[in-house]
Parts: sequence; C-alpha cells; structure tokens
Amino acid sequence: MKVPIFDPNRSYVQLADKLEAAALRVLRSGKYILGAEVESFEQAMSEMLDDHPVVGVSSGTDALVLALASMGIGPGDEVITSPFSFIATPEAIAAVGATPIFADIDPKTCLLDASAIREQLSSRTRAVLTVHLYGDVFDPAPLQDLWDSGIDLIEDTAQAQGAKIKGKPAGTLGAAGCFSFFPSKILGGFGDGGAICFKNEDLANEARSLRVHGRGKRAHFALKPGYNARLDAIQAAMLNEKLPGIFASIEARRGRASRYAKYFSESELFAEAGVTFPDPASRQDHVFNYYVIQVPGEKRESMANYLRDHGVATNSYYPIPLHLQPAMGKHRKPEGSFPAAEHAAQRALAIPLFPGITDEEQDYVVHKLFESMRI
Repeated sequence: MKVPIFDPNRSYVQLADKLEAAALRVLRSGKYILGAEVESFEQAMSEMLDDHPVVGVSSGTDALVLALASMGIGPGDEVITSPFSFIATPEAIAAVGATPIFADIDPKTCLLDASAIREQLSSRTRAVLTVHLYGDVFDPAPLQDLWDSGIDLIEDTAQAQGAKIKGKPAGTLGAAGCFSFFPSKILGGFGDGGAICFKNEDLANEARSLRVHGRGKRAHFALKPGYNARLDAIQAAMLNEKLPGIFASIEARRGRASRYAKYFSESELFAEAGVTFPDPASRQDHVFNYYVIQVPGEKRESMANYLRDHGVATNSYYPIPLHLQPAMGKHRKPEGSFPAAEHAAQRALAIPLFPGITDEEQDYVVHKLFESMRI
C-alpha cells in the first residue's frame, strides 16, 4: 500500500464540479488579477475572522513580508520569532530589513516559550512573530504587558487556519495574522496564495497599496516602493468554494488524529520507545495541519526509512533549526543556543493525516509504525 503524507486530489474530487465551474467563470471573465473574485473571498474570510479586514496576497511568505512592511517594521527594528519553523518566517523579517531574534520553544508544545521571549527583549524589539506550529495555537495572554507597552504581535497562521483559542480565531490575536493557501495547508489552494488579517482598516489599506507596487488610488501613481504580491482571481474563486467546508475539514483531521492517539495510547511500544504523540482530547485548540510524533533521535531515521520502504510517506518538520541554517547569514547562532528547538528538530516526525485518508490506510500506517519499533 502507498500512503502519502497528504493528498490534495481527494479534496478536489469532492468539490470538482464547483471548483471547475469557478475556474471556468474566471477564465471566461477575462479578469484574472484581483477584482470581484478576490474581494468576495476576502469578505468571506473576514466573516470567519470576527469581521477583521482581510487582504489577499500571492503567498504565505508575501503575507508575512507585507504584514511587517505595512506596520512600518524595517531597519533598526528587532522581531522575536521561533527557531523551529519554516525558513519563510525569519526570511520575511530579514526581507524588510529588520533583525530576526530567535527565542527558544516550549519543549511540550514546540511553540514559542513566553519566558524565552522575555529573555530576548531589547530596546529595539518592535514585534513578536509567533508561529502556530502544526495547527497548535500560541497563547499570547502571558505576555499581555508586552502588547500593552506597544510591542506588536504578528501571527504566522499558515498551519492553523480555523483554529481558535479562548473563543478567538487564530490570526486575530494581535496586529496581523498571516495565512498560506499552499496545497498542504488547512485551506489548500491550487498553487500559491495567502492572506493577511489585520486589526484595523488603516493597516489593511497600507497592505492593499503595497501588494500592487505601492500604488495609490490612481493608476501609475506609486506612493512608495511596494511589491508584486497580488492574489490571482482564479485562486480566490476556487478558495471561495473550499472555504465553507473548512470546519468540517478540521473536524475530519481531529477525528483522524484521535484515531491515531487511541492506537498509540493502547500500545506499550510507544512508551517503551520514548515516543510521544499529540492527543486531541488534551489539545482542544489544535487543528492538526500535520500530525507530528516525537521519536528519539537515534530511532527516527530508521523508523522513517522503514515506513518509506513500505510505502508510507513521512516528513520531518523541521530537521534543522533556523538558527543553524546557512541562509540566516549573520543571524545564525551556534549549536546549543536554543536547546529545546534543537531537541525537537532531532525528534519530530510527521505521519500521514489529511481529510480523506481511509481507515485502511491509517491502520496500515499504524501497523508499519509498530513494526518499525520492533526491529
């Protein structure tokens, strides 16, 4: 049996007629950039995000860049973020000329640790760019004094669309929330795409200008240097067809995560091998964009190889902490700087979970996983 880490075709098949009709509508309209389709999608997303203004952009990475730029963050500013994320997070900070400052993570959740954030504060700290990792949500409440003092919270919500914490949607907890519609995400698109949810209309208007080369209200009149970061109309039209089903999709993910957790909690193999796993019963805010188990480093590679050899796809999110990445250049830190992030990087292993995965496929994954621990 072959079991992929995710299969976007299954969600497409369920909505094929509507998706193809939406794409055909845009093709026949001759209006392919921004326009009514994008505005309709932005409004629909806004309604799911407590009516905060939403700006559609060309990718999740551009969402991060434009959020920072819209807030005037740039050279001389420091932005605290996680060393345990995708490279786009600190890359966006560097792209606007600001300095990414890493803080260690909570070893239990792999989310930014509030006390570690406090240790990295300086007079130049302008914002905290938190990452809602794997579908779990960072709780900003313990740092309310920072937000009250004028430090902004920006959310990398690429892996947590649809999640809530204490009744508030992820992406609305701070000044800006950044979303990705990369195919593997909760609201996976059919190419690249992203959006930003802002706390107020002024910031949203700034982003609307920046996404079109800094354009003002008149064509060919640029207010400031900007970006080419527009959301395509065809992406917006198809995303609009998928958006109403997002919470059903999340419930399907949580159901599959619960099924894994039941298997794992009933087996002594996991405990004996030092493997830990997330359980939806104790993670009410988690939307399970990825299902990531923690495997002792010396066993992870052999387990991943065994699963691969038997047709089960896995992935390591993320095998090299960002502070050790060559791309970080002068912002790199020596090994040992963030021990919790480095420990998580050695242990994290994602196994297949997506809406549409079958009982048979999931049973096969578990069977092969258990086999890999016996060898």
